[in-house]
Amino acid sequence: MCQSSLKIFTAKSAPVQYKFYLYHQRDTRKPGPFGEPFGWDLATTSDFVHYEDCGVAIPRGTDEEQDQFIFAGSVFEGNHKFHAIYTAYNRDFAAQGKDAQVLMSAESDDLLNWKKTGKFVLPAPEGYDGNDWRDPFILWEEESQQYIMILGARKLKGKQMRTGRTVWFTSKDLSEWHFEGDFWAPET
Repeated sequence: MCQSSLKIFTAKSAPVQYKFYLYHQRDTRKPGPFGEPFGWDLATTSDFVHYEDCGVAIPRGTDEEQDQFIFAGSVFEGNHKFHAIYTAYNRDFAAQGKDAQVLMSAESDDLLNWKKTGKFVLPAPEGYDGNDWRDPFILWEEESQQYIMILGARKLKGKQMRTGRTVWFTSKDLSEWHFEGDFWAPET
């Protein structure tokens, strides 16, 4: 059974040991790619040779919910909690005229037990494709005392053109995010 190990253990003659938490998508590929919807599972290791399978960490939503699949995202610590901000994808939403991909979040006190917040849903802003809005990476920027989120996006100009780019947001409190525009784009 997986147990949280958020402390570094030392002994007089022993090296420092860390426990690493590896969140992953358990795509069964049944009946093929994007067959059965999935959430995030968790494995832990201290040596990258031996692993403990902790099972589902953040469960997928139902077929009617935005997070039918949970794709790539980031896990980080902020405001005395652990946060996961991830790409929520529903393969049926684009055909229904809804954004297929938005960003959603979950919180944890121990990296094992996660609760979806239901309050962080970040869709693509006007002019960006809500079907290509994914893979957030969050970091703390010490100089400006704010969080920076960078993610993959696409403009609505058409997929035959080079419209893929990275965009960025900033936040002082992890609740309110401000769109800052393109971080990198092919024409810049």
